[in-house]
Amino acid sequence: MKKRLPAVFSGILASVLICICSQVFAGEKVAYQNWIVDMSGVTTEAYTANDSNSSFGLFCSGEKCLFYLHQALQCQPNAKYSVLMNSANLSTALSMQCTQIGNNLFQI
Repeated sequence: MKKRLPAVFSGILASVLICICSQVFAGEKVAYQNWIVDMSGVTTEAYTANDSNSSFGLFCSGEKCLFYLHQALQCQPNAKYSVLMNSANLSTALSMQCTQIGNNLFQI
């Protein structure tokens, strides 16, 4: 059975993305608090990064969007990993699959 991201997380990220996108034009990269939004006209990406070269984001192309985790740690392509996602009010365990895109490994 496939787990879905809890509605509270999806809602928070969707709200951030909508708020930021209303101020961004295609081909522009904009920072808002600790989020960066990059709109190319074909794809839209909103992500947050930290000092350890890890990032968490939402990538959309056409009608399809996915959440991803990009870490400095190397995962094995096609392997599945359990992750814990939490906010101030909610925590949940999710399963993510390691996917190689270009030279980068993402947990999707």
